[in-house]
Amino acid sequence: MKKILAGIAFLAISTQMAYATQARLIALGLDELDNEGSYYIQDQRNIFLNAASVNSYADLVVVELGGNGRNVSGNSVASVDQDNLTKAQGGFLKKSGNYVYGAYLGNESNTSALLRIASTSNAASVNLVAGPTSAPQMLPTADKQVDLFLGSELANGMKWGASLVYLDNEDENKKQEEKAGAVRLGVMSSNWDAHANISIMNEAKNQVSTEAGALAGSGNTAATVNQEFEGSLGIHVGGSYKLAKGRIYGFYKTFQWDQKDDYNYTGWTNVTLSGTTVAAGKNGKSEGKFDTYSIGYGVSESVNQNGSLFTNIQFKSTNIELKVAQTVEIKNTIIPITIGYEHVATSWLTFRGSITQNLYGDRDNKNFSSANLVVQNLIKDVYGNEGKGTVQNSARVNAGATLTFGKLTIDGVVGTTSDSRASTASDSQSRTQSGVLALDNLMTRVAATYKF
Repeated sequence: MKKILAGIAFLAISTQMAYATQARLIALGLDELDNEGSYYIQDQRNIFLNAASVNSYADLVVVELGGNGRNVSGNSVASVDQDNLTKAQGGFLKKSGNYVYGAYLGNESNTSALLRIASTSNAASVNLVAGPTSAPQMLPTADKQVDLFLGSELANGMKWGASLVYLDNEDENKKQEEKAGAVRLGVMSSNWDAHANISIMNEAKNQVSTEAGALAGSGNTAATVNQEFEGSLGIHVGGSYKLAKGRIYGFYKTFQWDQKDDYNYTGWTNVTLSGTTVAAGKNGKSEGKFDTYSIGYGVSESVNQNGSLFTNIQFKSTNIELKVAQTVEIKNTIIPITIGYEHVATSWLTFRGSITQNLYGDRDNKNFSSANLVVQNLIKDVYGNEGKGTVQNSARVNAGATLTFGKLTIDGVVGTTSDSRASTASDSQSRTQSGVLALDNLMTRVAATYKF
């Protein structure tokens, strides 16, 4: 009888724990550029992967603490979301009759941000190096995004869901505009699920005035630069199928874009490269393409009355191409294996952790110096250094915890920064991950979920 009651209690707690945030999936080994969700772990975050998931997570409010994310250039219009410098976001899902509806704010895509940063004019980004007081003037990354959700379950048990994504911003003083729109469509049954997430519009443009003398070799004159990013149709399709104890899954994501730069500044001197002159950027129109695909097998299973074990292996390939002065190429192929564990320690505390390591990792990256300086640094962080070789130092350990107070849960990732809140480190954006359990900085990616 005690075992039965304990099992019922664990089921109740673990069911509540499914209503979680990015922190839970990251602690369990999720390592995607956009953290959209998982094909084999049940979690509220999955609504951004398959919109039909809204039917499993009705009647809740989610708030993820954060600011403006990582400022990649000193210019606040260009930022990305990362674990120790998060973007604020949140929303709700509500059931009404046979339908579930909801809205979410601030879930901007890191993939979109990376492509817009890559499309920034080389002349505009050079201000970071050559301008004595100016910062680079980047193309704006997505801001003020709104996601709307609607879903329902049919009489036969089939679930469907749809989501509309939209943003539209304009700044007349900066002559800056950005627009984006997408739709997510998904279906789910007990044994399989599928989704199609389609980007139908993604545009950004602005006008930049550089300082006199900022552009080496162009004379001691100021310059005006018009730059533009225009995305073509983007598609993210995928799904999973129940097989034995786990699920076999796969996805394909592709995006193409044009970028325009009206200032011919392909040769420049970078003081951080000992005065080496390189050919970067390209006058006029350039083309870019982003492709990634994966196939994997993941298992989620109970191992005792209080714990769950998660294992996953996948093959993943990423290819990015940008046709500027010299074609920038990124080719990464990895086969990572992940082992994660989640343990309900008490009715109010749950611990989780994971380790991930590549069984195989290969990179073939070319002509980084042809990209603007800001994106050079960013793609090295994400895809490794230029050249051909093995993807090294692939072992990653993450940990996290959830505090449960009735219908309220507080999630976080443990050990993602080595600095305390009182740190005076000059470069707060480069603080490294560390296994430090600092009492004044216990968790990052802190978020709250309330089920009503």
